[in-house]
Amino acid sequence: MTTINPSFVQGPSLSSELTTSTQMVTRFLNIVELPAIPSLAFGIVDVRDVAKAHVAALNAEPATVSGRRFILHNKSFWLKDLAAVYKEKFGPLGFWVSSIPAPYFALYLASFVDKSVALILPAIGEFTEFDNTPSKEVLKLEYTDVTKTLTDAGHSAVYHKLVKRPGKYAPPTPDWTPLTS
Repeated sequence: MTTINPSFVQGPSLSSELTTSTQMVTRFLNIVELPAIPSLAFGIVDVRDVAKAHVAALNAEPATVSGRRFILHNKSFWLKDLAAVYKEKFGPLGFWVSSIPAPYFALYLASFVDKSVALILPAIGEFTEFDNTPSKEVLKLEYTDVTKTLTDAGHSAVYHKLVKRPGKYAPPTPDWTPLTS
């Protein structure tokens, strides 16, 4: 048995289902959902890299991967840095992405009415990085550029109508294949 442990999975979605992963990008691109940015950080990995890792583990010599755990993690980011990527890539397309920091006190007050805010309070200000060396050395994984991951996630959310398409938006031809049914 081989275990694949991805950090927060991002990238293009195959369907229009609102998941934890797609919900993050919709919050950035639907300004009313994330008017201020908490001091929160987490690791990101591209969904396509997760798929490649599974295939690599299946095709590897059993003695090489059996009983091992592979952490799939490209890089950890502060939410403000993710917002900067979305602002750079989607701002010119008509989206307004907040860069306003959310004060801890405001989050604390919001936690009384929004349980999802209460869940993140202990992680405010914490930054964690993960060691992905085994995934690179054993599975030969080359991680997708995080800007591409986030950009494709954003275009995917627009494609699946999870975010409202502004008038300036002209969708690119995706290099990922969405499901049509």
